[in-house]
Amino acid sequence: MIDNPIFIIGTERSGSNLLRLILNTHSEICVPHPPHIFNYFGKLYGSYHDLNEIIFKKLSRDVCLLVNNHIHPWEIKVKSDSIAEKSRSRSLYGIYETIYDEYLNYSGKKRWGCKSTFMIEYIDEICKHVKEPKFLWLIRDVRDVAVSSKKSVFNPNHPYFVSKLWNEQQELGLAAEKKLPEDQILRVKYEDLIAKPHDTIQKITDFLGISFEEQMLTYYKTNTAQKGSNLSASWENTSKPIIKDNYMKFPDFLSKKEIELIEHISGSMLPEFGYEKYLSTNSISKISKFSVFGFKISDLLKRIQIELAASFKDKNYILFIKRRFIVKWLKLKSFIRNNFNKKGIKDE
Repeated sequence: MIDNPIFIIGTERSGSNLLRLILNTHSEICVPHPPHIFNYFGKLYGSYHDLNEIIFKKLSRDVCLLVNNHIHPWEIKVKSDSIAEKSRSRSLYGIYETIYDEYLNYSGKKRWGCKSTFMIEYIDEICKHVKEPKFLWLIRDVRDVAVSSKKSVFNPNHPYFVSKLWNEQQELGLAAEKKLPEDQILRVKYEDLIAKPHDTIQKITDFLGISFEEQMLTYYKTNTAQKGSNLSASWENTSKPIIKDNYMKFPDFLSKKEIELIEHISGSMLPEFGYEKYLSTNSISKISKFSVFGFKISDLLKRIQIELAASFKDKNYILFIKRRFIVKWLKLKSFIRNNFNKKGIKDE
C-alpha cells in the first residue's frame, strides 16, 4: 500500500493519455490505462448496502469483472477473492486501491498513478483514504476538447454536452484547489505540455518529488504507447511524438454556431484558465429545452456514425461492446438490490 498515489483529473480529451504515457515511462511510476472503476461504480456503490463480508466479496467480484474485461486489456487478471481479502478498508476505494496495488506489484515499480479523469468527482473520497494524494489537474481549452470529442467513441460528441461537462468538472477542480494544500494539487495546461514539454514535465516531477528522466520525452516508443495506438482510433496519437501545434484547432473544425454555443456556456470560465473568447459578439441569449432536445438527437446520430466507423476500424470494439453489456448488467443488479431484495429476490 502506498500513501502518495498520483491522480490525473480533469476532462477527457484533454491529453490525459499523453500525460499517462509520459509518467508511465518514469522508472518509479506505473500508470496503467484506467478501467474507470469509480466512474462505473460510484453511483452503484450505495446499492450494495451493508458491506458485510459476503456483500463486500460481491462488490469485489463485480469490480474485478469490469477490470478483467477492460477495453485496453491489462497484462494481469485480478482475482476478486484475493482483492477483497487484501483490501485495507471495506469500501469501494479499498477495492480500487488494492487492484492498483496489484498492478504496481506486477510492474515492479514504486508508485502508481490513475488516469481516470473522472476521479475529479471523488476527491473527497480519495482524501478520506489516502494520506498524501497528488492531483494533476489537466486543463485544455474547451473548444479544442469539443473538436477532439467530435470523433471519439468514448465521449459526448455534441459541443453543448461537451461544454456542460467541461464546466462541471472545472468547477470541481476549482473547489478542490481551494480545499487542498498547494503541495497536493497542480494545474497542468495541455497547451503548456505540448509547447514546452521539458519545462512542464520538470514542473510535474518537482511537484511529485521525483527526478526528471529523459526517457519521459520518448514515451511514444514504448510498447504501451504502441499498444494503445493499435487498439483504437481515439488513441492513435499515443504512438507519435508530441504534436506541438495541436491547439487552437477549433476555428478550422467548429462552425461559428458551435463556437457561439460553447462560448455562451463556458465563456465566463475561459479567463480563469488563460483562454480568451474567439468571437466578439454572441447571438445566443438563451438555450431552450427544444434546442437541447435537438442537441440530444444530433449527439445520438453522431454517436451511431462514430460507433459504426469504430466497428470496422477499432481492434477493441468488441471489448467496448462487451463492457457496455457488463455495465448494463451491473446497473440491472443494482436496480434489483434497491427495489426487490427486501422481498427476498436475489440479484444473481
